[in-house]
Amino acid sequence: MNLIEMNAMNYSISDIAQQLDAVAYLPFPNMPIEKLAYDTRLLNQGERSLFFALQAERDGHAYIPQAYALGVRNFVIHSLYPIPEDFQDCNFIKVPDSLQALQTLAKKRREAYSGQVIGITGSNGKTIVKEWLYQLLSPDRRIYQSPKSYNSQLGVALALWDIDPDSEIALIEAGISLPGEMQKLQKMILPDQGILTNIKEAHLVNFKDSKALLNEKIQLFKAVKQVLYSPQYLDGQQLQSAPLLLSWGYSTGVSLQITDTKPGTAGKTLIEGIYKGRQTHIEIPFKDQASIENAVICWAYLLHMGMEETIIQARMQELRPLQMRMQLKHGLHQSLLIDDAYSFDLASLRIALQFLYQQSSGENAILIISDLPLMQSDTKRAPLIYAQLAALLKESPLRHLIGIGPQIQVFQELFSWTDCSFYPNTASFLEDFDTQMLYQCTLLIKGARSFAFEQITQRLSLQTHDTRLEINLNALSHNLKQIRKQVPVKTKIMGMVKAFSYGSGSYELARQLQFDQIDYLGVAYIDEGISLREHGIHTPIMVMNPNPQHFQAMIAHKLEPEIYSYPLLESFFKYAQTQQAHAYPIHLKIETGMNRLGFSESELSKALSLLSQHETLKVKSVFSHFAAASDPMEQDFTQAQIQQFTKLSNQISAVLAYPFIKHMCNSDGIAQHPTAHFGMVRAGIALYGISAAQQLNLQQVLQLKTHIAQIKNLGPGETIGYNRHGVLKAGGRIATVNIGYADGYDRRLGNGVGYMSIGSYRAPTIGAICMDMCMLDVTGLPVQEGDEVLVWGADPDISDLAAAAGMIPYELLTNISQRVKRIYLHE
Repeated sequence: MNLIEMNAMNYSISDIAQQLDAVAYLPFPNMPIEKLAYDTRLLNQGERSLFFALQAERDGHAYIPQAYALGVRNFVIHSLYPIPEDFQDCNFIKVPDSLQALQTLAKKRREAYSGQVIGITGSNGKTIVKEWLYQLLSPDRRIYQSPKSYNSQLGVALALWDIDPDSEIALIEAGISLPGEMQKLQKMILPDQGILTNIKEAHLVNFKDSKALLNEKIQLFKAVKQVLYSPQYLDGQQLQSAPLLLSWGYSTGVSLQITDTKPGTAGKTLIEGIYKGRQTHIEIPFKDQASIENAVICWAYLLHMGMEETIIQARMQELRPLQMRMQLKHGLHQSLLIDDAYSFDLASLRIALQFLYQQSSGENAILIISDLPLMQSDTKRAPLIYAQLAALLKESPLRHLIGIGPQIQVFQELFSWTDCSFYPNTASFLEDFDTQMLYQCTLLIKGARSFAFEQITQRLSLQTHDTRLEINLNALSHNLKQIRKQVPVKTKIMGMVKAFSYGSGSYELARQLQFDQIDYLGVAYIDEGISLREHGIHTPIMVMNPNPQHFQAMIAHKLEPEIYSYPLLESFFKYAQTQQAHAYPIHLKIETGMNRLGFSESELSKALSLLSQHETLKVKSVFSHFAAASDPMEQDFTQAQIQQFTKLSNQISAVLAYPFIKHMCNSDGIAQHPTAHFGMVRAGIALYGISAAQQLNLQQVLQLKTHIAQIKNLGPGETIGYNRHGVLKAGGRIATVNIGYADGYDRRLGNGVGYMSIGSYRAPTIGAICMDMCMLDVTGLPVQEGDEVLVWGADPDISDLAAAAGMIPYELLTNISQRVKRIYLHE
């Protein structure tokens, strides 16, 4: 649930209806509106909220009863949707398009804003430039920035609705994915100034070419007073409507000419340039080209604003890399840590609290926050800002609040509604905090950069192994949406989270899938299902390999067994009778050609006789499994399986007096065999972004990363690793990285079979894979100790890597050791 507070403005529902010029049913016209809602999943307090029934992949009108149960009494609905008779104590505003209505309100909010709005767009770097400008400007100016990457048609509207009317500058990010979208964003943002970061060929999806993409991007600037851009991406002639053009680049004729970049002091990069005919320079704590480019954009903007160069130089050296997504990690004492300490303002805190609520289900949640990073001249506004902070936190159930910093201690009485503790600084917290408080909690860490909360995250995290598996929860949600697009609207989806979710986690992924309203979850063994239940998963769970010794736990935790033989059916039936069960759900597996588990045709009649004569058990679904769904040479066999499944499931339907779900498709089957979608599909490895089916348009969920531990220069003929299998005949450089076969990096990937990426460079393995490390040939590559190494992810792709080693991706995924740290990313 996303909630956006209306800062320093009081609206009634009648005010909203007037602004929308809409047909309204307002029996209670004076109801105050403080928040906007469009998703009930994280709506924990609906009072004073206005719910927009958006018509997207799921029709928001279906969630009006749920929103009502959560306290919402004000709704924006589609013009053709009848006002529900059951909600007599509610107000309704009827509009042709709910999203457009939200955008109209955002536009009016923007029009009432008196500060300067900077619209930022481009292929890459939008969020980084926005966040860095916020860091660079906020010490002496009151700045508002759109939270995270709220740059879509919905995100921009929400960001503008939340704009701080007292801020001097608003940094608003704008992103597009389809032609025609930027015009809508421009009408909302109405930027006074524009920044174009870059245009990249890799971002041409849905656009004919880079020219078409650029023409769409610059629609944002058609009414601005000035634009900052680089001629390498844009011809200034295309921006003649802007009175003032500011440019940066490496050739003459630009506002800021970059003359040199070279190593600076203490590992920094020195950037030299010419601005208005004079020499100037900055140092930044980065070496990669993308960071250099983003820093130069910020530098050019600050120079144009007239900021003193000594101040610019000092602040540029303090820039830090940004974690673009929240990181969910395992912590001490069975806790979960949400690390979102890279920036701190009320807007980003609100988003982080939503994720905290999602992960904790509102139970056993702890928050660590620092002083808000206010301007020194903002001391008079501090009571108001901390009152807003307290009001925001009061909406989010917390077991305990920990405040760090001298300022928040002054206002500690505002937080008396919950258990609190306060510390003057980060050092005192690390010295005095009792980590036993973390037992089985979900902890959000959110603080201003000056408080160095990364020390807290490091202290409270469970594992410190350098190698890590990053799991992108947003990509997981995207893949589920893509799978939904492939199946009929009423077809359910079961998400397979067996085998530790294919090596990527367990309840952490199940929570995201549950939040995304998946219909079923599938596990291999009962202990996996019990773990999910113990971590708050209430979605139905099918257990594929039930053991009669665990029937008691099966029923106690409301898990649903797969029944694949008559002896197993009879055994579970007898136990369920002793528990006086009625219509306990089971799933019948029938054999169609996989020849692994399942009822044969000859065994079905006996099973159906038992099931039809008693009401102890109820068949929730009947299913089978493809043997070769992805093999084009086996299409006839696959079709025969589908026909056999249809025949047998129809026989079951003829005997049982109630409907049940039918399902057969696994990940490969979903894309390639639409006639077999039936009533449910089982999405396994496709959820994690791995499939040969291009039409699924999946995103990479998993990336395995490590670092270079040491680099060595070797002479001609020197050997590397066990049994001297690695040889550099002409000599060269090798890098030792912290991953080996004990971490799940298979020995078959040694001796050049596999490779890893270091920045944009590929480095092949050399020598045998060791237990805890392996070596890469980095001869001629500009890499150094400490550099991050991508073991697999985008490049190398896990499917290609597995094929090179004579494996399948499942093997690489499920072999990842538990000592490898899992980090879950969420934006």
